[in-house]
Amino acid sequence: MSYTTLTNATEGSAYPVTIALTDDAGGALIPDTATWTLTDLDGNVINSRNAVSLTPASSMTLVLSGDDLDVATGYEKAERALIIEGTYTDPTFGSGLDFRQEFRLTVEALTEKIA
Repeated sequence: MSYTTLTNATEGSAYPVTIALTDDAGGALIPDTATWTLTDLDGNVINSRNAVSLTPASSMTLVLSGDDLDVATGYEKAERALIIEGTYTDPTFGSGLDFRQEFRLTVEALTEKIA
């Protein structure tokens, strides 16, 4: 499976992610619909972040924070998959075409928990 690796996130911090989709020619692709889902690498949904709506645009930003970036006690890191999916229209191939893109990130645990 193909995915894009994002920079590491830090537990307890906000982590903005900006998604810009492109067509085969490298031009901006504005989806008709778009959602995001956050999972661990086994496919378990994290923090009820399943099929969260995005406002379709040439550039879409979402912010992971709080329990999205939690690392279990006793672990140094947690791996996450951020899946963006939806539909788009292509002038040659028609409408209702599906897209799916996966991003992976590592969440690094704090050495000291914030009180």
